[in-house]
Amino acid sequence: MVSAPHDLVWKSWDEAWAQSRHLESMRSQYLGFFFTVLLAAAFFAIKEGTKGGWLSSSALLLPIFLTLGVEMLAAALLAFVRRIGEVLVYYTRVIVAIRDDQVVDLGPDRPSWAEPWPLSNTIGPQWRLRSTQGASQLVLEASIVATTATLLALAIRVATLKSASSALVAFGIVAAVMGVVIAALMLPSGDSPRAA
Repeated sequence: MVSAPHDLVWKSWDEAWAQSRHLESMRSQYLGFFFTVLLAAAFFAIKEGTKGGWLSSSALLLPIFLTLGVEMLAAALLAFVRRIGEVLVYYTRVIVAIRDDQVVDLGPDRPSWAEPWPLSNTIGPQWRLRSTQGASQLVLEASIVATTATLLALAIRVATLKSASSALVAFGIVAAVMGVVIAALMLPSGDSPRAA
């Protein structure tokens, strides 16, 4: 039971801080999982390619499936990471509001570290280049672009093979189109995290 408004403020601070750290940890785990899957798929594809496995049309099915799977994973994780960013904006606002409210109590002779912190440091057009959230999103967006380009290259490779059946060529083209659609849906529209 909260006994005073002051206790309520600090319980709110503790809650916002704990949730922020939890969300940061989740985002790190998502990216760690993504890089594990990406490296495993890349090493497997390279291993098969060095054995001459990419010379036949049927052998190209595996790289197409792997690339499409990595792109779908990146798209899903990007959606999760974006949502984490939106929630983090809310908790950041709570933390900054409580901090600034408490800093005012220090009076005009407060130390320089106690100056009110502008929220524009965490939200705004430059946030993508200066924040862990922005960097995380950029990594996933870049991987979506790279996997889309890879799917297009694999579809072109399948189409140029003389031994490729029309079904395989169609599959390669469909996979590449799916990649383009995923990229179009998931890439940024220029917005920053919205305020909650």
